[in-house]
Amino acid sequence: MILKIVFESSTTTLVSSLPTDEFLRRADAGVGSSDLPSPVIPNGYSRISEWHMNTYGVTREQLGKIAVIMSIQGSRHPHAIAKKPHKLEDVLSAPIIAPTLGLLECARRVGK
Repeated sequence: MILKIVFESSTTTLVSSLPTDEFLRRADAGVGSSDLPSPVIPNGYSRISEWHMNTYGVTREQLGKIAVIMSIQGSRHPHAIAKKPHKLEDVLSAPIIAPTLGLLECARRVGK
């Protein structure tokens, strides 16, 4: 248990210490070959959410509710980065990162 905490702490420190451009370059490279634009991971999720919207009629609001529910659950963890859950209005009005994905629907680095 102690080893796990030390590992998580050093990993968090390493990731949060990287400049944004370097973090993005490493994250994109970690995906391997991709036809998606940068940032690759959010654009991949966006492509999947677009498919769900087109195939099943899922709405942007329904997708935003997933982020709200996850933020409620996450805020309950004693070591949570964000102690306050997101509201649907905040999720839907957050800056766009990919075509159907806003900032509050993306994993964020500690301290960024």
